[in-house]
Amino acid sequence: MLHDPGYLSAKSQLAIDSAASVNRTDSGSTVTLQRRLASDLPDIARKFLGEEISVTEIQNWNTPAKDGSAEAKLTVTIAGAPVTMNAGIRLFGNKSGTTIELIGSVKVAVPIFGARAEDAVAGELEKIISLEQSIGETWLTNNQA
Repeated sequence: MLHDPGYLSAKSQLAIDSAASVNRTDSGSTVTLQRRLASDLPDIARKFLGEEISVTEIQNWNTPAKDGSAEAKLTVTIAGAPVTMNAGIRLFGNKSGTTIELIGSVKVAVPIFGARAEDAVAGELEKIISLEQSIGETWLTNNQA
């Protein structure tokens, strides 16, 4: 699902425009998703980022393990902004389905206001992740073989 063009399109449904690519190799895969979004950030963040933001998400996946689990490095950047999210993704099966763990950090390189901006950006990213969870569940329900 995480590599499927249909899912990547659904994941971008709120974007003004988007582009996605998947590159598979013997050692894993890279999923790149670029989206231009209307900024719904607090005023302090919008002051730096503007009314629209261009977000690039890159997932570098390792080859899945024998048990089906997989790991990736995730990087999210915002064009023209000193904002970066770095995280690890771990995907593994359990009795009720599949679990995705995401552990990472948000860094905003702005003196004095960086910590407040990091909190604002992290809050927005949490909303996006929650929305993507819902989109993923719907996509899976509609696309099961």
